Amino acid sequence: NFEVRAAEKKWILLIPKISSLQPLQNTLEGSKRKENPGGFANIDVDYTFSTTFLHSHIIFKSPYLKQEYVTLNGDRVRLSNGELYVIADGRDEAHSEDYQVKILFDEIFYNDHGSYKVFCINSPLL
Repeated sequence: NFEVRAAEKKWILLIPKISSLQPLQNTLEGSKRKENPGGFANIDVDYTFSTTFLHSHIIFKSPYLKQEYVTLNGDRVRLSNGELYVIADGRDEAHSEDYQVKILFDEIFYNDHGSYKVFCINSPLL
């Protein structure tokens, strides 16, 4: 069970805000739009993510460096002043430069096995 592993391993889940995901921009016309009484539009969009994408959005404390985290893909991430800094390792073109994303807000979720954190971020980690 995912929630059990997240709590036991003290994972932090990184969830990009929906408007930052490319499929949303490409499918707005083909989606069903419903208006809420509050004026917000609900957009029904199906997303399919690769395992690599999902693993890049789960981080845990680095066993080696006190101020760093590591994604399940092995990428290094530093947390500072409400931002996540992805540290380039140069292994390919996608990892040739450091970049950062903002943490918009965070939540803690509890279950019978403990708790885990979720950070809503302004864009996906690529």
